[in-house]
Amino acid sequence: MPLCHGLLPLLLVFAAASESSELCTAESCEATERRPRRTKRSRHILEGPAPESDGGGSWRLVLSEDTAATGAWSGNKVWPGALALLGHLHETFGRTLVGFRILELGAGLPLLSASLAALGAEVCATDHPDVIDQVQAAADGLIEGLTSLAKARLQFAGYAWGGAFSHLLPDRCKFSGPIDLVVGADLVYDGFPVDALYESLSNLLEQNGCSATLALQPRQFPMTAALREPRLIAGFLKRFLQERTWEVKTKSVGAQDLGIPEQSLLPDGEPAWKGLTLATIIPPGSRDPPLQSTPGEGTLRYQREALP
Repeated sequence: MPLCHGLLPLLLVFAAASESSELCTAESCEATERRPRRTKRSRHILEGPAPESDGGGSWRLVLSEDTAATGAWSGNKVWPGALALLGHLHETFGRTLVGFRILELGAGLPLLSASLAALGAEVCATDHPDVIDQVQAAADGLIEGLTSLAKARLQFAGYAWGGAFSHLLPDRCKFSGPIDLVVGADLVYDGFPVDALYESLSNLLEQNGCSATLALQPRQFPMTAALREPRLIAGFLKRFLQERTWEVKTKSVGAQDLGIPEQSLLPDGEPAWKGLTLATIIPPGSRDPPLQSTPGEGTLRYQREALP
């Protein structure tokens, strides 16, 4: 069985968290659920380098959260995991992202997919068929600054986890070849179909010969800070090791990875990076992604503003 870099510390962190007073008890969780949910809105501003094929220079994307455009649904917030994942992918791949075929699972507000398209990747933002129209409405109505060239690289497809149609996604996403990388942020929650996600992710990686990079954070869906079962994320990742003997690499995310050390993004006021983990899942024989030769080439800049 391949060694999983960082999995043991991850398991220990989650095991310790299960005994922490920060996690809610049955009574406190129930009380939390009875409290009205806060609906603070934010404006997210991202700037980054444009590919030479787009004329070079830089781009600036602005996403203002607004349920009037997308309706009130679980994906109408930008969470820290998406920002951490974007920073990690840009740092790892840089300008080699140009032409990379990337599929995002559970896109929600598609700031991650839109930013990757702006960086030059061919991107397909997927979400459940019941909400994919809202995902596309968010891209069309909430994201400002996406150029026509970047928009042409961004596709949308409805996809229900656990379905038998994962092999059709490259065609539905209008990719010219197999998927190069699967990404996703904040996919593992209490009450979400974790088994279906495991099945879909396994099928996608096997069928396309690629790897996946996920940003996972122990929050209880949709707003509070902790999972009722803190081992859920660790258990999800461990299945790829034990049931498939795949390689899993994990990295704990700190403030420097978000680039926003003075800001708190979580609605409960906890630091944005609390418990956030980047996990890369690598099946045997998967294609090695083209890593950039100059780490940190180009700069991503992020700013968040509170909206009334």
